[in-house]
Amino acid sequence: MIGKLLFSTLALILLINPLVNVLAGPSTHRVHIIITSEGYQDETGRFFGPDYPLRLPAHTPVTLVFEFGEDWTTMAWGNVHNIAVHVDQMTHETGQIYAWRKTGSVSFTTGPAGSRYRGYCILDCIGMINLLNFRIHVVSAEEQL
Repeated sequence: MIGKLLFSTLALILLINPLVNVLAGPSTHRVHIIITSEGYQDETGRFFGPDYPLRLPAHTPVTLVFEFGEDWTTMAWGNVHNIAVHVDQMTHETGQIYAWRKTGSVSFTTGPAGSRYRGYCILDCIGMINLLNFRIHVVSAEEQL
């Protein structure tokens, strides 16, 4: 009797689990980006640029978390950044990011594969020339891999 009950419960869980995941919707794709006067970096320290844009999956909720990455021994340590990301005729801003408020984020849902977005610092700062053209490319799930 206990074996049949256990088997029935397990079968019910296996049948319901995919339905719960579908009803919950897609999970948020989080990306951590480090900001310095030299530009935008991924978590490995590689700089994003024309040959290395941020690639995001299509039709996915995304949160970009920007972190102040200046070393306290540089003049740029006093920088204040406010990153704006332009997505489908809307601009999302992080709010001020600086040594005492280290992170800011923007959240949005990506469009179809092939969409292109741009991020930039809207405040005058040391190294601003390196923070004007953060490129974001939306790709299909196959291209994301």
